[in-house]
Amino acid sequence: MWYLNNLKPGATAPIRCTNNVVASYVDFDPQTAVFCAWEGIAKRTKDRDVKLFDSDGITHLRPRI
Repeated sequence: MWYLNNLKPGATAPIRCTNNVVASYVDFDPQTAVFCAWEGIAKRTKDRDVKLFDSDGITHLRPRI
């Protein structure tokens, strides 16, 4: 889960797993809930693309297809 609405190159925003414990749930079921805790960074490139990185800011994350 993330958004980066700043178009300036070098802009960043935090990203996190949608099953993170800080995410809100409409249909939360404690019997079937699965949580994850990874977090990372979204960075705007010079060509206005967005690259996703692990929380170290170096390791690239693969986009989900």
